[in-house]
Amino acid sequence: VVLSYLSDEERWDAYTKQVVYGTLREFGFDFLRDNLKMSPDDLVQKKLNVAIVDEVDHALIDEASTPMIIGGTPTGTGRTLARVRSSVRDLVARQKVVALGLAEQLDGVDCNASDHHTLLAKLMLGQPDHPSLKQHLADNPVQYKRARRLAEQEQADYTNSLLVTGLLYIIDQQDRFVTLTEAGQELLEARLGKFFDAGSLEQRISSVTRDPNIPLAERRQAQAKLTRQLLQRYSLGNQVYQMLRAYLLLKKDADYLVTEDTVVLIDRCTGRPRPDSRYQLGLQAALEAKEGVTVHPDTEVLAQISVQGYMSQYWKVSGMTGTALTSQDEFLEMYGLDVQVVPPTQPSMRVDLGHRVYADRDHKLAAVVDEVEACRRVGRPVLVATLTVEQSEEVSDLLTGRGVPHNLLNAVSGHDEARIVKEAGSYGAVTVATNMAGRGTDIILEQNLSGQVAGRYRDLVQQLLSEDSSSVTLNCYTRGEADILWDKLSRDGTFIVTQVHQDNLERIRVTLSQPPQEDRNPTFLDFGLGLYVMSIELSQSARIDLQLKGRSGRQGEFGLTRFLLSFEDQFFAQWAADFVCPSKGGEKDPAGRDFFEGRDVDRHLKEAQGTIEEEAEAHRRYVRDYGSVLDAHTLLYYRMRREVMASQSFRDETLKMAWHDARYVVHHHFPEEILADYGLRFDQM
Repeated sequence: VVLSYLSDEERWDAYTKQVVYGTLREFGFDFLRDNLKMSPDDLVQKKLNVAIVDEVDHALIDEASTPMIIGGTPTGTGRTLARVRSSVRDLVARQKVVALGLAEQLDGVDCNASDHHTLLAKLMLGQPDHPSLKQHLADNPVQYKRARRLAEQEQADYTNSLLVTGLLYIIDQQDRFVTLTEAGQELLEARLGKFFDAGSLEQRISSVTRDPNIPLAERRQAQAKLTRQLLQRYSLGNQVYQMLRAYLLLKKDADYLVTEDTVVLIDRCTGRPRPDSRYQLGLQAALEAKEGVTVHPDTEVLAQISVQGYMSQYWKVSGMTGTALTSQDEFLEMYGLDVQVVPPTQPSMRVDLGHRVYADRDHKLAAVVDEVEACRRVGRPVLVATLTVEQSEEVSDLLTGRGVPHNLLNAVSGHDEARIVKEAGSYGAVTVATNMAGRGTDIILEQNLSGQVAGRYRDLVQQLLSEDSSSVTLNCYTRGEADILWDKLSRDGTFIVTQVHQDNLERIRVTLSQPPQEDRNPTFLDFGLGLYVMSIELSQSARIDLQLKGRSGRQGEFGLTRFLLSFEDQFFAQWAADFVCPSKGGEKDPAGRDFFEGRDVDRHLKEAQGTIEEEAEAHRRYVRDYGSVLDAHTLLYYRMRREVMASQSFRDETLKMAWHDARYVVHHHFPEEILADYGLRFDQM
């Protein structure tokens, strides 16, 4: 086993074994460290033969382009960051005032007025997460869709658009991009100096370089001075852009958390903190400046390789995961790997109820708490999944307000993960978690949990019948659950139990005596066993949602999953704004809250996730194409470096390289038919 705290001698010994276990990042950094060594005897890794990767879709698809970097000394200082932070913070504050004014105008304009969707589009560009936008989406999805289309059209040519008048910047949440308007540029340049347009400096450098009347020494001195000014302008422009990203695109407790004077990144796919990861190109320093913690400038890159570049060094790559099927085309394209489905050892007994969409967020959260209380009352363990730390803490506060004991698992409480996961399958357990509970987590159910839950249902039925219910009907989603409940209810002859199959459900009706012809006060309950997983938001990747579902119904156990959503969720505002409620109208839950569900809802949301995944795949391909060039150069350099390190004579190696380069130059510049005219060709080079 290769662990982070092992010495080089212990690592060398571990890599001599036929099977070596460890994390992909640990292996990757050992590869990089080996390529910084000065002697072949110091190398710890051996030949990279076969790799078997767990959660292979996350490692080789989601993280494929993530660079592993060994840094050196800092390459800059944070002296100008304070000025940039102050200026950008003022810029953001001013735009929020503008957005507030737009929201107030929207409230005073009829939704059918001609300028309503224009104001809505302008607010989308200026502050796409403004709370009033979610309300407009819920109230008038069609108008919201028109406004969104208008905003997307104007983003292509914002400088001449009336939509950006009065705005200082526009935000593209889908592509995670911020663009300054002319007003925003002028405001920042008035405070920080010129940084946006470097064309004049580039022209001056070009004119000085080509001017034969300037002596060579003076020309070089002028070039150096202008080049320093140009680099300073580029550096300032990059700091401004990264600070804008830090303030407008990256959210605390969603993309990162702040702990012990440090900014720690959060993996959006797993919800776990990544203390060993940093943003590059000044973004990490911008985040640290934004949060007021110690700023650490970027460091010199001593060694770097992407995950895909490192995995390409193995002779054979394979892996396993429960969600590879949706990415089979990418596996084939990137790694030449086929995806084979291995059937489970036990048939799945899990029931997936699909998506239930409420009109607003408050109704959704109230429904979540009601569902949790219902599960808690019968002892059924429940896992409530959220996307961010902030959402998990909000649900936790609501449950605390209702007096529901529960465990909270997120990036902040990750140190207690082992205990929380161990207790998550216990009788009556309630767990609120981010995606940390969704991938690579095995929630084991308590022994005889089904019998305990069924017994608690029996007690509840007896209580209801002894009060004022004439009958209790329990809806079972599977025949196996119905059999367990039937056995528990009919065992001692206390109840009269009948069972029918209706609407794809097993309905068990219970009375204390032969029921009268008129059932005056019936009670209806849903019966279920195993872990109940409910998610309060959709992920952009269907694979993440599939991983979450996979926590329930493991190894042939019973289980249930459901997504409780609202039209005010970010997913709808950003990706499903054109969602049209089914024409048959909504339904009401036991508390009278309106919701929509069914095949049409599931189909539409599945299509939206499919569109997101297509765009994400295209983006990954685009990044991969560029990253592969850097990986190819890096790996070529590492190979040549090792050849030099292993050679007996450095002179022989350099002569070999020189001979190779000389042959390339000759064949490139001197075609064979004119080799005789060597002098002429030499003068033309």
